[in-house]
Amino acid sequence: EIVSLRQQVQLLRNENAKLKAQLEDEAKLAEDVQQRPIEGLDGFTAAELAARLQRALEKYREERGKSQELGHRLEAAAREAARGRGLERSLDELERAHLEQNQELQRLQEENRKMDTYRQTTKTQEKVIAKLEQILERSLGEVQKAQRVQ
Repeated sequence: EIVSLRQQVQLLRNENAKLKAQLEDEAKLAEDVQQRPIEGLDGFTAAELAARLQRALEKYREERGKSQELGHRLEAAAREAARGRGLERSLDELERAHLEQNQELQRLQEENRKMDTYRQTTKTQEKVIAKLEQILERSLGEVQKAQRVQ
């Protein structure tokens, strides 16, 4: 899922760059059209000028619609990129937490292994103590028996 999100973020960044370049090109074209004087209008009739103006308005509206659509796509791409960055930060935090938990788990497992060793040592010591107690009781019994015999 993370790899998929990273790929999606990269695709959105590429599309974002393309859309920005396209908007810049359109802005330059609009600026060029505004600065350049219109030549040859003297030879047209009012009807021809009106028809040309109508076509120009239609093209303008069409381009304006495209520009708005590109703007919306650019905004969506920016939102998606921001979401991707947020997810990437979340992933980094989760990875750090996972590493910390893994280290704690390893520490506890090592401690548990030591506890098993301690338990085994305690059992062995208890057996030795029990045998020593038996030996002491026998020795005490023999000493008491020897004292009674005297």
